[in-house]
Amino acid sequence: MSVSLSILSAEQRAILAEEIARYKTLRPILRNSRMYRLLPQTDLIAPPHLQPPGEPDAVEFYDPALKQGIVFFFQGAADWGSRVVVLKGLEPEAIYRVESSDRPLSAQCSGWQLMTDGLTLTCDAGRPSAIVCIKPAAYGELTLH
Repeated sequence: MSVSLSILSAEQRAILAEEIARYKTLRPILRNSRMYRLLPQTDLIAPPHLQPPGEPDAVEFYDPALKQGIVFFFQGAADWGSRVVVLKGLEPEAIYRVESSDRPLSAQCSGWQLMTDGLTLTCDAGRPSAIVCIKPAAYGELTLH
């Protein structure tokens, strides 16, 4: 997708600049990560009739060398309150900080907890997608949820 920046308002350009800056912080993790599908992949109808999928979708990217990951979560059009996604590829004994800038989510969990109990994401009609970052908890920050 491309657009001429000259047709964007100052507010739209500022939002675009924020999203580009966010992508640049995620790029090092995405570069060498392993990809895991966390929910069954939904079928999309090809454009011009592209509609949101009926079911949610979640994809995890995890870089074992950096011990960091990202989960991209897409709600889909289904009406539901929350969804549990079980993460993959983490170190079971490691403690991770799990945060989202899109939703109220901030927790510290072991890799084992995230790969067995999973992570609960809530539906938010105003924000149909979320980016969840997984990073090692700083030493001394051990608080499990």
